[in-house]
Amino acid sequence: MFYEYAQNKFIFTPSQIKESLSLMNELDAIKEHSQLKIFLDGSVNVQSSPEGIADEVKAGCGFLIESNDEVLHQFSCSLPIIYDGVKTNSHITEYESLFRCLSYLEKTQKDLGLLTLEIWSDSKNLVRQMNGDARIRNSVIRDFRGKIQNQIKNFRSVTINFLPREENGRANLLAREGRETKK
Repeated sequence: MFYEYAQNKFIFTPSQIKESLSLMNELDAIKEHSQLKIFLDGSVNVQSSPEGIADEVKAGCGFLIESNDEVLHQFSCSLPIIYDGVKTNSHITEYESLFRCLSYLEKTQKDLGLLTLEIWSDSKNLVRQMNGDARIRNSVIRDFRGKIQNQIKNFRSVTINFLPREENGRANLLAREGRETKK
């Protein structure tokens, strides 16, 4: 036991006090970073040759995670241009960004049940579809939505919000960087 009862007082050894303080500090650190703001974006660029013969398609995604206005992590990468026979579009890249962000948190965080996520995207489609306010016709996006919904169940709370494009510049820059990255 952590204590002994003596003369109506609890007595702790120095090592027990140190262990308790360490645990309290760890819980404070978790609490401090338990509310995360996530900004995400996807990007697709199609370049046609002057003759219109060949298109060069590049796709990328990016996200950043903040807590208390401090950037904890940022990420960007290039994406495939075909998903299950479907050409990549901006909607798919937005979903890929959200999926990768949640996957990152699953791999790096100890207890997802303590995390509250406030997710911001400049994609009205993603926000409306993830919040159940619009239907999904694209099979790739439908698959992503199912995977993301399963991920979301692991967190304490998740809200997905719309952010105008001009206010999502950092995530947009990461997505464009990812798009230009060689695979």
